[in-house]
Amino acid sequence: MADKFTVQMGEEDYRLVGPEGEEGVMVPYGNVATLVIEDAIYYSLVDDPDADKPEVFQVIEVKRMNCEAEEVDFPADIVAAQRALDAVTEKHEENVIDVSPESSAPRIN
Repeated sequence: MADKFTVQMGEEDYRLVGPEGEEGVMVPYGNVATLVIEDAIYYSLVDDPDADKPEVFQVIEVKRMNCEAEEVDFPADIVAAQRALDAVTEKHEENVIDVSPESSAPRIN
């Protein structure tokens, strides 16, 4: 019998839940949701909250790819949004999330 994963789908965000209740980080629709269980990585991409059959995939192979660095000037709003997301992710990993309206993190839509 295969392991059963669940894709929990809210109005604006979704996340993966593993067979033993392991919870991934909630992400907005259109972003890749991930879940790491021990050494295994699982992911899903759901664009629409009305999706009937979301799929979960397991990363089977990881390879180092050739790439190059390119310097760019990102718009300030994109940088602020990414930093806010990083801060929320870090707090989630510490199992402490500030959901108060006084939170200084900008809202990401």
